[in-house]
Amino acid sequence: FTSMKTITYKNNTAHTVYNVKFHYRFLTGLAVKSSTSGNYTVSGNVITWNVGHLLPYNSGFKHAYFLTPIT
Repeated sequence: FTSMKTITYKNNTAHTVYNVKFHYRFLTGLAVKSSTSGNYTVSGNVITWNVGHLLPYNSGFKHAYFLTPIT
């Protein structure tokens, strides 16, 4: 079956943050589905999103979808 995780992020400062990347480590045995949000790469069991510039007080989210074994 498909499982989903929503990852939220926010810049709580008055300054733009540049070259923002964030990582999400998921359980071994899960497979990342192509319906996962946005500009991402996968290495092992870590998804990395390249958000780019994050404007002051701006926030967002990404959805990670996984093929989850049922055994």
